[in-house]
This record gives sequence, structure tokens and C-alpha cells, in this order.
Amino acid sequence: LFQTEFSTSYAEKLWLIDQGNNVLLGHLYLQDQWTPYDKLQLTTGIRSNYFERFNKLYYEPRVSLRYMIDDDIALKISFGQYYQFINRFINENSLDGANDFWLIVGDSINPASSKNIILGIHNTNEKYSVGIETYLKVIDNLTEYNRQQTILAEVTNNAIFENVPLFYVGRGYAQGFELS
Repeated sequence: LFQTEFSTSYAEKLWLIDQGNNVLLGHLYLQDQWTPYDKLQLTTGIRSNYFERFNKLYYEPRVSLRYMIDDDIALKISFGQYYQFINRFINENSLDGANDFWLIVGDSINPASSKNIILGIHNTNEKYSVGIETYLKVIDNLTEYNRQQTILAEVTNNAIFENVPLFYVGRGYAQGFELS
């Protein structure tokens, strides 16, 4: 059960968001491994999320393939789909400081989703374990708080402008390397 209570103001007099939430989020995960021969292992899985607010099931498939080059070195490639039902919004203000807040997705915020691809090589033996992976994450419904509402509300004595959104929604990606 997710629960958030949030309200925000600017300079202690301008109220922009006043939202309290309780929502049920249920999960089920199934996974299977298949080893067609000694050097190759395939792992598949699916996670289902029931999000009460939208009365909807969200499915997150996962696939991973590991190939053993020798007894210590393995190549790995994996893919996964992921959803996020609670978002952290950064709300920095030079007068008030950082007022970050968390909101559960709802009427004006859809769940963020990402598709992740990972490719790596790992060396594991009795003395040490080291690996390097490269990844790409494509993110949809990436949501950012619009500070313009705060500024406009201050200038107009707390009026909320319907044509100025509280949140910007877009698409993004992250890519890089990880050493372990």
C-alpha cells in the first residue's frame, strides 16, 4: 500500500498542490531458468503489477542470456521492462531551498516506464569477481515539476493558470558503463 500526503506552497502563502493518496499496488513475479547445454543459460521472467487507481495490470517481461566462455568468464545480455508508480519531483528554489516531494501517479501523472538493455562480461573465481556492463535505458512518461506555476502564482496572488501545466512529460534515456 502506497500512501503519500503532500502540499506545497511558495513563500508560505501560495498553495499549488494539496494531494493525499492511498493506493494499493500488488505484485506477482514468475521466473524460469533453462540450460539447453552447459555453457548457455536462459532466464525468463514476468512481473505483473496491479495498480488500483487505474484498475489495470502492468506487465514487465524480463529476459537474460548468459554464455560461459570458460569456467570463470561469462558474457551476459539482458532486457527488461519496468514501471514506476511513485515519482520524486525536484523543487529547488533559491529563497526556500530544496523542497523535493513524492507523488503517486494519478490524474495528471502517468506511470513512468523504461526498457532496459544490458550487455556485460564477468570474471568470477575463488579469489575475486569483476565485471563490466554497458546499459541503455529508454524512459517514457518522464515527468518534471513545472516551476512556472509557482512563479505565476506569486505574481497573480495565488491564481493557478490552466494553460500552464503543473508537470512536463517527456521521453529520455540513460546510458553508460558499470564496473563491479
